[in-house]
Amino acid sequence: MLTNCPKGHVYSVKYQHCPYCPQLESAEARKSGINSLANCPEGHLYSAVYQHCPYCPQPESAEDSTPIAPLEKLISVIAPPRIDSSQPSPQESKIPRTIFISYRRQDSNDVTGRIYDRLVQYFGRETIFKDVDSIPLGIDFRESLGDAVGKCNLFLAVIGRQWLSSQSESGARRLDDPRDFVRIEIEAAMRRDIPVIPLLVQGAGMPGEKDLPPSLQALVFRNAIPIRPDPDFHHDIDRLIKGIELHFKNNS
Repeated sequence: MLTNCPKGHVYSVKYQHCPYCPQLESAEARKSGINSLANCPEGHLYSAVYQHCPYCPQPESAEDSTPIAPLEKLISVIAPPRIDSSQPSPQESKIPRTIFISYRRQDSNDVTGRIYDRLVQYFGRETIFKDVDSIPLGIDFRESLGDAVGKCNLFLAVIGRQWLSSQSESGARRLDDPRDFVRIEIEAAMRRDIPVIPLLVQGAGMPGEKDLPPSLQALVFRNAIPIRPDPDFHHDIDRLIKGIELHFKNNS
C-alpha cells in the first residue's frame, strides 16, 4: 500500500515515516532509549526506529504485496507528458512534391496535354506546373522562368520530332537563341541540380551531344523514357509514374 507525506512524497506504509523527509531524531527513539542512529551495510545513516534502512530497497512482506511504482511512473499516470503542438507532425513537415513540365507547343502540345492529364489525375493539379503564361510586364523573363523551375522537385522535358529543329519566324533554330523559353527552363533545372527526365514522344530519339548548345549538352546523359502513342501510351505513363514515386520516396 502507498501513502503520502505532507510534502507530497509517495512511499510504502510499511515505513513509519516518509523515508524522503529528515526523521533521524524521532520522539519514539528518545523515549525508548534506543540508540537513535544506525547505519546500514551501504553506509546510510538512519533512525533506529526503522526495522530496515529506508534508503535501501527491501523485499516486500506478505501483508504488503503491492509493488511500489517509481515516482516518475506515478506522475506520468496522474499527468501524462504534454505534447508540444508547436512541433510539426511528420505529415506537416513532409516536403511538397512539385513537377515541372517543359515542352514546345509547336512540337508536342497534344501529347503533352495527355501526359499532364494523367499526372494530374494521379498526383493532383497543385503538384504539376506546365505553362508559364503570366510573366508580369517589365520583369526579366529569364529570372521569372528560373524562379518557377526552382520551385519544383522534378523536371520533365518533353522532346518530340520537331523539338530540336524548331525554328523562329526568322528561320533561326530556337535552341540556339539564349532567349528561348525551353532552353532557359532546362538550363535553370540543371543549374539547380534538379533531376531532369527527358520524355521522348512521337517516336523521337534522344538528340546528340553535338546537336545541342553547350549549356544543354549534359541533357543527353539523363536517363530518358519513351512515351509511345496508343495502345502503349497508358502503359508508358504508368512506368513514368512509378519512376516519379520512387524518386520522391528516395528524396523525402
